[in-house]
Amino acid sequence: SGTEYQIDGVNNDLPFYFEAEGQSLKAENCPPIINDELWEPGKSNAKLLKVENAGTLAVKIRLEFETSGDLTDALWFDFIQVKSGEVTGSFTKRPMNTLSTFAENLELPIIAKGDKLEFILVYGMYEESGNEYKETDFTANVSILAAQYTYEKDGFDNTDYDKLKA
Repeated sequence: SGTEYQIDGVNNDLPFYFEAEGQSLKAENCPPIINDELWEPGKSNAKLLKVENAGTLAVKIRLEFETSGDLTDALWFDFIQVKSGEVTGSFTKRPMNTLSTFAENLELPIIAKGDKLEFILVYGMYEESGNEYKETDFTANVSILAAQYTYEKDGFDNTDYDKLKA
């Protein structure tokens, strides 16, 4: 009853499987979406993330990450977008210590009510990581920020009326 996605170049080219009903981040006292504990060189995993426009206006989504921990330098990540049920783009291992800067300039629009933005967060540990990472940890906090997208026009055909001001 779930979905599987094949991402070439990761997970020994085996598909990742995701349950049909995922974890809602709206729940109070929501547990972490990633809680891997036993890291080892070459291990990888993935999470399918979906954001839906539940409102009546176009929105733009941005992710903010705060990372910490001595394991950070041994880890990698990538975001792979899913459109119409298919993986788009290609997989690239990116150093986990670049996660915050990677996400800061990424704004993704969701135009109509009910439209969804879907992407897979793929992450893992570099195969060449050594014993210096034994008994270390990694933490990432993510905020999903939404703001009105300047897709609409006001009554005077002005598309700048809803731009965010610094």
